Amino acid sequence: MFNTIRKNQKGLMFIIAVLTIIAFAWLYNPADTQELGTNVAARVYGRTMTRADIDRLARLYPVALALGQLDLIGSLGGASGNENSDLGEFVWNLLVLRHEAAALGIEPTTEQLAGRVRNLPAFQTNGTFDPRKFESFTLEQLGPRGMTSLQVEEIMRDAFLFDTLRSIVGSPASVSPEEKASALRHFQKADILILPFPVAPARDTVKIIEAQARDYFNRNTARFTAPATATVEYAKFSLPESARNTQGRERVAALQELAGHAADFVASKPDDFAAAAKQAGAEAGVAGPFDRQTGQQPVQQSAQNSSPLPAAITQAVFSMAEDSTISDVMQVGDAFYVIKVTARTAERPKAFEEVKDEAFARVREIEAARLVHQQATEAVAKIRASVQSGASLAEAAAAAGVVAQSFAGVDPAQPELPENFRQLAQVSALLNPGQVSNPVPMLPDGFASVGVVTRALDAQIPEGADLDARLLENNQNLLFAVWLDAQRAAADIVLPRRGGGSANR
Repeated sequence: MFNTIRKNQKGLMFIIAVLTIIAFAWLYNPADTQELGTNVAARVYGRTMTRADIDRLARLYPVALALGQLDLIGSLGGASGNENSDLGEFVWNLLVLRHEAAALGIEPTTEQLAGRVRNLPAFQTNGTFDPRKFESFTLEQLGPRGMTSLQVEEIMRDAFLFDTLRSIVGSPASVSPEEKASALRHFQKADILILPFPVAPARDTVKIIEAQARDYFNRNTARFTAPATATVEYAKFSLPESARNTQGRERVAALQELAGHAADFVASKPDDFAAAAKQAGAEAGVAGPFDRQTGQQPVQQSAQNSSPLPAAITQAVFSMAEDSTISDVMQVGDAFYVIKVTARTAERPKAFEEVKDEAFARVREIEAARLVHQQATEAVAKIRASVQSGASLAEAAAAAGVVAQSFAGVDPAQPELPENFRQLAQVSALLNPGQVSNPVPMLPDGFASVGVVTRALDAQIPEGADLDARLLENNQNLLFAVWLDAQRAAADIVLPRRGGGSANR
């Protein structure tokens, strides 16, 4: 486990940099604290919290990630894949978790906490706690962030609080016979019939007039905007060749020295950014313009269609208040960056003539999909009527003019189907033999229905799969999620509102 973390250190550091930038740009923007005060980031349970308070909690997110506490992160809303919300959800829900645990007097003993740390896979070798791995993690993962082993204990304490509260909240959960019977269907192999309804043939038959395209444009102006852009000068401070293969304390010292050089460069406030960067031993260059929506250079303005800067850095450009100011030092992996914005363009709505072709294409796609969905619904209705009259599914599909595809012995849990049909295996688990589903959207093109011809009576449950335990855990997690949402509302979290005032979250 630890070797995996070390091999992917740069990737982890990249994630950490992204989350840190978001924390400062979104959670702690000084312009957003007009009502709550210049040093207040939020009000929770009636208590004010400073930016430093929130920042301290935000810094625990990458530690929890590095320690593999995915259950904790996911249950606190920090694993949706949306970097703009994951960190915030984790922070606010962690505050709620700690508050509710304190109210119930939940607190791990020293032995319980030590046991959790010793049992972390990241710190084990051959199933036994390895002090050297613990020390290496502290030096390489925590040291550069200004943290100590206390943060490991803090995360494991939060994991204990989470497990205990989930157990208490989820204790009323149970599994009904109906739930188990429904779940068993996902392990019963079936012979199925797939009825595809592609959209492509309908595109050429759909006629669109300009009035339709203009109407769509007027109703969806937010889709047709030219994003803000920015161009920057940058200085990249990288480890010298002699230090790139170092480990442990030596590597930490090299990174700290490099960060110091970058900080000195920022403090010097150079007039000639590029010349001063080169003199300081950094790589200097110009990059952009960057698209605010993607953080990348537009295709037509980038021969290589890529940015020389990480996305975490290009997104940070748009949180800088003014042009010609120099950013703070930002770390991504083993490199430290400093940027200076030299030009900007504001976001603007596009005119209809600029997006006329796109609007026409979009309306044509919508109308073609609508037409095919209507045809598919009518065809399924005919097939169902034919089956009720005694026809087989295959005969009914042929009579309705649908070219069906048959698949035998399909396992809904692990379907051996073409990739675009696999979701239909899950739908088939809800059907009885002779039934046909409603048309469902299919990627990349069109709709499809699925019918069950026959189903095996015995469920082929994979060896080692405890179905009752899985269903019970799912129900407990659902109860915990509902409970956490209710307690979150009771916390009365008040955040600064952009543009002044405040807002509940």
